[in-house]
Amino acid sequence: MSDVAINPAEAAAATEKLSAATGDNEATAESVLTLAGAQTETKWGTESGPAAFRDSYSQILNDSRTDVLELTNQLSDFITAMQKVIEEFEAGDSGSATAQHLAAEKQNCATERDAADQKRIADIQRYLGRVMSDLIRLPR
Repeated sequence: MSDVAINPAEAAAATEKLSAATGDNEATAESVLTLAGAQTETKWGTESGPAAFRDSYSQILNDSRTDVLELTNQLSDFITAMQKVIEEFEAGDSGSATAQHLAAEKQNCATERDAADQKRIADIQRYLGRVMSDLIRLPR
């Protein structure tokens, strides 16, 4: 038996909240894809300055989308692992090597990654909010 313990109800509630965030992140990624697709020659013109900016801006949007999707995948993997740990603890298998290994691994990874990932997601969402506001103000 180990000293590892969880409150299954609290852990399940936390994983539900995280699961909801993955849908928000997927919607954000699709919004970024839409923004990237809107960066056309018609919108920016053919002059070298605006065209170079368009290309850079499109690349930044595509990179941001890739980052959001990767973070969403990592979050989904974390949620899946936590659900497995919860199931094992609820089954009274808290001393198993699997439960201990998963809990320790995810705790270490989550602690290091969660803060950075959540900050990156928040930064990307703020950035996209500013971009969308700027796009709304552009003359059509």
